[in-house]
Amino acid sequence: FAREPSDALRLLLAFTGERARIHYERAARALPAQGRAALRPAEAMGRIYRALLQEIHDAGYPCFGPRVRLSKARRLAIAASVWLPGSRS
Repeated sequence: FAREPSDALRLLLAFTGERARIHYERAARALPAQGRAALRPAEAMGRIYRALLQEIHDAGYPCFGPRVRLSKARRLAIAASVWLPGSRS
C-alpha cells in the first residue's frame, strides 16, 4: 500500500522478465524459414516486445510511476527493420 516496490517484488519481476526474454528468443528461433514473409507481422511484434522488455529491465523493473514505453518512431523503426533486406537478427 505504500507504493514502494519491495526487494521481493523486484526479484519476482526480474524473474518473470527473464522467463519472457527466454520465450521470445525461443520463439524467434522457431520461426520457419519457409513462409517468413507471412510471419513478418508476428516477427515485428516480437522484436518490439523484446525491445520493450529490455527497456523495462534497464529501468530496474519499475512498478509505480510513469509507464515504460517505446516511442512511436522506435516502434516503426523496429517494425520496418523486419521488411528491409539484410536487417534480420
